[in-house]
Amino acid sequence: KRPKVLGISTLLTTTVGEMPKIIKALEKAGVRDSVQVYVSGVPVTRELAERFGADHYCEDARDTVDYVNEVFARG
Repeated sequence: KRPKVLGISTLLTTTVGEMPKIIKALEKAGVRDSVQVYVSGVPVTRELAERFGADHYCEDARDTVDYVNEVFARG
């Protein structure tokens, strides 16, 4: 069974650059369209999330829970 959601979070600016690499790896594996990707973390912004190709930017833990619940409610 494949995951519906993949969350990527970081606390360090030195690891932010790994986020788009993960999203590209999903594309290369042919599974990007089947998983919703959200990104979050202290150095991450909504603009970076859009640039990386994430489906959603989560500002905090509450936003993350709301987003994941929304994804699962959609089926």
